[in-house]
Amino acid sequence: MLIVGNDYEPGGEISGMTLKQVMTELKSCGTAQNVKIYRRHGARGDLFGVSFANLGILRKRIGANHDLAEQLWRTGN
Repeated sequence: MLIVGNDYEPGGEISGMTLKQVMTELKSCGTAQNVKIYRRHGARGDLFGVSFANLGILRKRIGANHDLAEQLWRTGN
């Protein structure tokens, strides 16, 4: 497990966000307009249409968490 910064909490979780929490956050930040734009630029598959600005904010909140990143990757979204 990669630990970066001061967000490490005993119990092994960094940032404390679970896959379910992140997916819920992504879904709530997405817009239909962004989905249209991303599809027009070649995005395929499932996507929520989250702006890069919102992704950056969420990335900072989560921090570095390799296990969570792998779980997110496996969702295909």
